[in-house]
Amino acid sequence: MFKKIFSGVANFIVPPICLCCGKPMIDKEIYICRQCFLKLEKISPSFDIIKYQFHENSFISHAISLFLFKEDNPVQVMVHGLKYRQMRNIGKFFGRMIGFEISKRIRDNFDYIVPVPLHISKKRERTYNQSEFISKGISETLNIKVMDKCLKRVKFTQTQTKLNREQRQENVRGAFSINQKFADNIPGKNIIIVDDVVTTGATILECARILKEESAGKIMVCSIALAE
Repeated sequence: MFKKIFSGVANFIVPPICLCCGKPMIDKEIYICRQCFLKLEKISPSFDIIKYQFHENSFISHAISLFLFKEDNPVQVMVHGLKYRQMRNIGKFFGRMIGFEISKRIRDNFDYIVPVPLHISKKRERTYNQSEFISKGISETLNIKVMDKCLKRVKFTQTQTKLNREQRQENVRGAFSINQKFADNIPGKNIIIVDDVVTTGATILECARILKEESAGKIMVCSIALAE
């Protein structure tokens, strides 16, 4: 009770500001003000992400991304805060939104949520994996268990920013493996793979391929944003 009262007083004295524009936010706004939120370019549910991004790859049954990722757009600011400014709860914020979209659009039931893993050196540098927090938000909404240690990143890959689609696919080939402690959980199970931003889809496809090799059922991929 005291914590809630103190938080309310603190917000009255120094109201939280929008992460994107820096203006004070009003009641019920979290991280981003309404004006900046409206600038996020939503991806229509009718848009075929699998055909566009994954070239109708047979590994992927469903795909949901909330927004289009553009430089100097509020979604880039939010993702940057999640990844590099220790703003872990932004992941849960978007994860709950993804979970709501799944509940509206997808009829299949899913058994586990698997975040795309970071290499141990990168996780040590950041101290956390942003995809795990997005997964937690989805889990809170759908009541699906997160298997955050199901996949391991066993190869450190160079940044993919300047690589084309084919180079990215080669870059991540063999980058992931199954944690054998969870191998028995995979056969026949429908799994949601979660990442923050899908660019070419090479990383997601490699994760899906590894899970399918272990006889996973349907694979859905989810992300906050989809790169142009």
